[in-house]
Amino acid sequence: AAQSQPLLEQARRLDPLDTRVMIELALRAEQAQRPQEAEQLLLQAARADQTAFPRWTLLNFYVRQDRPGEFWHWLPGTLRVMTGESKAVFDLARRFDSKLERTAALLPQRAPILRGFLDYAIDRNEYSFALAPALVLIAQGSPARERPFLLGLVNLLIRDRRSSDALAVWNRMSERGWIPRRSPAALSSEPLQ
Repeated sequence: AAQSQPLLEQARRLDPLDTRVMIELALRAEQAQRPQEAEQLLLQAARADQTAFPRWTLLNFYVRQDRPGEFWHWLPGTLRVMTGESKAVFDLARRFDSKLERTAALLPQRAPILRGFLDYAIDRNEYSFALAPALVLIAQGSPARERPFLLGLVNLLIRDRRSSDALAVWNRMSERGWIPRRSPAALSSEPLQ
């Protein structure tokens, strides 16, 4: 590994925008107890490459360095550029936010991220911050994809004694024409399908 350090530095000189090289050099600097150098390289990588990987690496760095302020600063931007599974990012966020409150407040208004967050919260029986992302998901999502998922969420909210949240999700789906209108009494007594 030490022998490849000069090769990495030469690669950086030849292509200063190669974020893979920046990230590798940053990880080595962090391992060598040079966190300021590591952070500068990771910040350069995150600014040069608008994909999720450099930002994900930067979030991990801030968790390892126990720097929640910087973590929260970069979380929304990381989620905004994510194209796949977001569970690992929510796992990182949970280290600084065990109840998911701050995470929910910083979610970008993108259907895949909102759905990923709701899936994550449901898997952990954390419903206290599900309402706001669910309402935005109704506004942005497609009925064919989101209706079954959100009806399941309504059932879970009822089971968790959050009937006002369940009713808010139901009413918003009804307003958008995703489901027929029902009275609140029917909502609490009939299974939802």
